[in-house]
Amino acid sequence: MTPIPHNARKVIENFSYALTDAIGKGFSSVVYKGRNDETNEIVAIKVIDKKGLKTPLHHQLLKSEVEALSQLNSNNIMRLYKVYQTENNTYLITEYCDSGDLGSLITKQGTQKEPQLQRLFYGIIQGYKQMKQKGIVHRDLKPANILLKGQVPKIADFGFATTPQTVTTMPNVNVGSPLYMSPQAFKNRYSEKSDIWALGVSLFELLFGQVPWQAGTERELAQRMATVPVNFPGQISDECRDFIQRCLVVDENRRATIEELERHVWLQRQELQVIKGNGFQGIFRGKSWRLVKSHSISQYLKQWLCHYYFSSRGCSQQIVDLNVTKGEQLWKRKYIFNTQIIARLYLVTATQIDQKSPRIKEGVPR
Repeated sequence: MTPIPHNARKVIENFSYALTDAIGKGFSSVVYKGRNDETNEIVAIKVIDKKGLKTPLHHQLLKSEVEALSQLNSNNIMRLYKVYQTENNTYLITEYCDSGDLGSLITKQGTQKEPQLQRLFYGIIQGYKQMKQKGIVHRDLKPANILLKGQVPKIADFGFATTPQTVTTMPNVNVGSPLYMSPQAFKNRYSEKSDIWALGVSLFELLFGQVPWQAGTERELAQRMATVPVNFPGQISDECRDFIQRCLVVDENRRATIEELERHVWLQRQELQVIKGNGFQGIFRGKSWRLVKSHSISQYLKQWLCHYYFSSRGCSQQIVDLNVTKGEQLWKRKYIFNTQIIARLYLVTATQIDQKSPRIKEGVPR
């Protein structure tokens, strides 16, 4: 019998790959760069050897990974296209990300600058928001598990993820990468807040080339996380420092939520500077500066208020929503408006409300 050439293409339905095109390897799997032979689209093909799934936990983790990816379709999450089963293997056909991962970014380019990371983390947070909506907890977020497609970050590797459908049947075992695990995760307690902690550690590592805490054993590491404050070994902005600290609050009840991170001034700072420099034209770019239709006014003014007023003055999201609603009530019968007049009205309303409301306090509890 003639042996099959090593570079021959393996075919699964309309997808194919060559054994020489391996791009990653896991516990019981190999990931190949493949192709959709009908469309010529490049894909990633994860081949999972069923013989390597030796325990019920391994089978449960694979089921949970497929369950999680099947529910997600965010531009900032690696997409699952197809799942195929054969006698020996499970095949996951996913989106191909051509620019590596954030872990390799550190290896190749060294530490990263804040403007680059602001853009990346805003995308990561958008992806995680959809995960939260679906009740999915990743449990192994770290730079190596965030892929890049061009300049777009993609959350990937859901091998330890839980979903509402699988969390109750998942064995109570410790999973994840210790350096990125929260103090609660060391006690087998996982939630959105454990993923938030991992995001804070990841950002710290991308900025400084090291994680905040290191130790010889997992027990010592968990103890240091809970008792030793974060030490920043280099200069970063106050906003970035606060962002990281809010991710790394030991008490998970006081740790930031994903929505709070999305609204954090560090992520809004670049856009805020543009708006401050350009005035209202920065928001109404591409629209008529003098006249805007009524159904658009709320959208654009709310954006202006969220970025400029909320971020720079510290009033709550509830206040922003309240004055937007009030503005809509005052102007809902009109069809076109002078945007400068309306924007000033919104700001006056917000200022009056804000004077009666407590400001956000400085400092981060541990």
